[in-house]
Amino acid sequence: MALGPVWLVTSWVLSDTSLPSCIKVPLRKVTDGVATYSRGSKLTIVGFTEPPVITDPPPLGLIVENETVTLPCMCHGVPEPSVTWITPHRHSLTGGSRLANIQVVSDGLLSIRRLTRQQSGDYVCLCESEAGSDSLTISLRVSCKSSR
Repeated sequence: MALGPVWLVTSWVLSDTSLPSCIKVPLRKVTDGVATYSRGSKLTIVGFTEPPVITDPPPLGLIVENETVTLPCMCHGVPEPSVTWITPHRHSLTGGSRLANIQVVSDGLLSIRRLTRQQSGDYVCLCESEAGSDSLTISLRVSCKSSR
C-alpha cells in the first residue's frame, strides 16, 4: 500500500473557533494503527483501519498421502483480522480448533497430519475484520504413496 503525506494536527482547542494548526508529514510505515513518520517519530492513528490482505503463499509441490502438510495463510490488517479455514467438505476451523487430523495452528497455519487422498480439494482461507475481508483458495492434490 502506498503511503502519502498526511496532515498532522499540532494544536487545537475544541472550544476554539479558529482552524487547527497543522503540518504536512510524509508517512513511512503504518503498523497496527501506529504511523511512523520523519526520523522515526511515531503517531497513534485513532480510527485507522486497513482491510485484510493475504500474502500469496509459495507453491506446495508434491503432496503424498500419510505425510503432513501445512497450508499458510499470512494476512495482515488493522484491526488484526481473524482467520477461518474452510475445508473441501465445508467445515469451518478457526485458531486452535481441530477436526480429526486437521488443526489450525499459530498465525493462521492449517496443519493436516497423515493425509489421505479423500482430503484432496480446495481449502479456503478467509481473513476478516471490521475493515473488510480477503480470501485465498489453495488446491490440495494428494498423490498415492509409491510402493518402492
